[in-house]
Amino acid sequence: MVIALTAINLGIFTITTESLHWMSAPVYSAYMLTGGSIGAVITQLICIFVDGCIYLPFLVLANNQYQAPLYLLKLFGEDAYSFVNEEINHRQERLFISQQRSMMASMSATQQVLQQLQNGKFILYFQPKVDATSLKLVGLEALLRFQNRKGDILPPTFLPILYKQGLSQVIDTKVVDLAFEQILKWRDMDLAVPPIAINFDKDFLLDGKAVKAFIARAKHHNIYFYIEITEHTYTVEVEALAAVVSQLQEAGHRISIDDFGAGYSSLTTLLTLKANEIKLDRQLALAPELEAGRGSILLATSVQLCHDLGFSVVAEGVETEAQLQMVRRCGADIIQGYHLGKPAPADEICDIFYAAGTEPLTHAKSQQRFMDKQLSA
Repeated sequence: MVIALTAINLGIFTITTESLHWMSAPVYSAYMLTGGSIGAVITQLICIFVDGCIYLPFLVLANNQYQAPLYLLKLFGEDAYSFVNEEINHRQERLFISQQRSMMASMSATQQVLQQLQNGKFILYFQPKVDATSLKLVGLEALLRFQNRKGDILPPTFLPILYKQGLSQVIDTKVVDLAFEQILKWRDMDLAVPPIAINFDKDFLLDGKAVKAFIARAKHHNIYFYIEITEHTYTVEVEALAAVVSQLQEAGHRISIDDFGAGYSSLTTLLTLKANEIKLDRQLALAPELEAGRGSILLATSVQLCHDLGFSVVAEGVETEAQLQMVRRCGADIIQGYHLGKPAPADEICDIFYAAGTEPLTHAKSQQRFMDKQLSA
């Protein structure tokens, strides 16, 4: 079109008003529509040549795709097609067998977990979260454990299997029940209960009735939580999840993004996260000894970036004094890890309340302190 319009504007030919059948041959149609202009014929031939150059690569590609079966035939001989079909069938058989083995393994693992969970009960352990400057207790994370009929405490290795069976929402509901129950017990003891962090999976968050019931229950008891959500949860049903997050924040709860940097993260994700707190993945604080210098730079840069975007930062997984000093130098706000406190049952946490150096406050004072901190943030 550019070539044709340029030729017309340069006066090489003009178009007449004579009508012509659309099936007319190209060169003939150019000649007749321009009153016998040789320039129009040449222009049309140039356009045809340019069109051919544009389409040639696609024709070559199509021809190569067409020739592929013939090449296989020459490569493998007369049995080429039967050979390929046989390989496809073998692959399908292997895939089917692999799926069956995976299903059997999953069923076996589920059976083992169910046997472990017979005649036992779920309980909560709590891990301290401390202020990076004063090292005083500022919060707790609720972690699910299972106590079997012998009294042994089982680590949460059963959770991935139960999640795979679609029980994540049931588990989250159980954690909520246990958390409310324990907080009310501590209140009756007139203890200053710091903010409790609980983990929610996307299935719970995207259940409107469950979220409304949780908000109403928390409001009734005047309790406010840190809701921890894994960062990859934000990658699914973003709009619906964002609405739930806003709903929780409006109700007085704070949102914490857990395991940030664990593999799903990208820097642009920070621009869309409607959260109050970022929990950096423990690997950022556990850099290999030979990479301690670079690990420190990465951690400090991550903390500064989160601060610049308005998030407070929790460094978790701190297991040694050296790691503690590193995360403090890098500017983390809150620290969590075995070095400062392992997950412990509720009765042992009571001792930590007093050992933390904070006076036992009434519930009203404790909640007011938490709300004041929210407003100042």
